Amino acid sequence: MNETDRNIYLILKKLGVPCKIMGYEFIKSALLIMVRTDRIPSITRELYPQIASEFGVSATNVERNIRYAIQRTIDRINPKDAKEILGTWDINKDTPTNKQFLSAVLEYLRYNNMRLTV
Repeated sequence: MNETDRNIYLILKKLGVPCKIMGYEFIKSALLIMVRTDRIPSITRELYPQIASEFGVSATNVERNIRYAIQRTIDRINPKDAKEILGTWDINKDTPTNKQFLSAVLEYLRYNNMRLTV
């Protein structure tokens, strides 16, 4: 496991993303792609199809599993960790979109100078 994988694992663990569901693997893969390309790609046109190809599933399946993982995470996240990682997002009002969630986690990793190399 390289340092980027480790840092992504640690942040997803801190957020409480359930690791036994496919959405966890899809989120991890999405973050690795975003780190590798050093940008936030078009979610529906680029990111979901790329992950779907990697795992042999449909892009719709990727979107749905990521959304489910985020919802499960928001349902059980510590409010202090939510504020630290997701910023000003009010988890009591509504759930962030997949893009908002992934972007916030990526920015948290960058802001905290976690080593991101692939």
